[in-house]
Amino acid sequence: MAKGKVLVAFLVGAVVVVAGLAIGAIFVAGNASAACEEARNKFNSSKSELDAETAQAHTLLNFLNDENSYGYAETDEGARNIQALRDAISNAQGLEVSNCSTKAQAEKISSDADSISEDVAEFNATQQRLADGLIAHAAPQIKEKSDAYNKTIAESREVAKTSITKANDSEGYGQVDGSLNLLLEAQKALDSKEELPTVPEEIKSIEDLRNANSALDRLAEVASSTEHSASALKESIDKYAGELAKKKAEEKAKKEAEEKRKAEQEKAEKDRKEAERRSNQNSNSGGGTCNDIVVYAEQCTNHAVIHYLASNGWSVNDAWAAAQEAGCKKIQQTSNPCSR
Repeated sequence: MAKGKVLVAFLVGAVVVVAGLAIGAIFVAGNASAACEEARNKFNSSKSELDAETAQAHTLLNFLNDENSYGYAETDEGARNIQALRDAISNAQGLEVSNCSTKAQAEKISSDADSISEDVAEFNATQQRLADGLIAHAAPQIKEKSDAYNKTIAESREVAKTSITKANDSEGYGQVDGSLNLLLEAQKALDSKEELPTVPEEIKSIEDLRNANSALDRLAEVASSTEHSASALKESIDKYAGELAKKKAEEKAKKEAEEKRKAEQEKAEKDRKEAERRSNQNSNSGGGTCNDIVVYAEQCTNHAVIHYLASNGWSVNDAWAAAQEAGCKKIQQTSNPCSR
């Protein structure tokens, strides 16, 4: 009977021990599960931050590839910063949370999460160095381009204004082929009320840089269009005005030459009559008859007719030589010329 009681007591004790061990195992397992869950959440949070940085890094590299980076990638600093960002992207690949069933594994995962957070901070700093370097490199060039485009627009509008005034003052220009279209285009550029694209004065971010590039592109289009319209009209009106001035100069020269020719003819006729008068005077005075015109020259330079008179001191030989020098094509010695 005593043995039976001892056996029962032993069995009851064993059950209690086993139950205690089971409860302890369950407690330990529960703690490990909670630790793993917490570690996984921490890891996933850090990984999400890293993924966000990676996406931003790709966006920045795509900007450098697709948009105007003003040669920054070709500089030593730019090449160095770009390579550092690419290395950071490469190092961020393939990070996954490991299996976890113990507190030790949970601690390892938590430690990995801390390392990722440190990588995120360095990743962000690497991106910022690249962005800051790019902005510092691009900003002066952007301002230079913006100033140049605005100057071109202002100067082209002045050219258009001057050319329109010149065209209005040039008689007959409106009948020149294509002139009306040139005038309309130049006037359109001059009267445009469209506000010019504004390039940000301060560039503090990649988004500012993107907006600046977009504004510069539009500003370049306006500058090109305005310059083309103004220069096309200027070239046309300058050519027309030049031809018109040349035509008027030729007409003036022709008129002056004709007036000179008539004056020379009138003088020659006057000289001839004077020579005849003197010849008649000599004849009537009984001094003998001679011709005061010793040489008669025609078709001379400027179509002149020249009478060389003995009374003016000309001898036949001297007058003949002078007529040849004057380019006269028809030279005649008069009959009975008076001696000098």
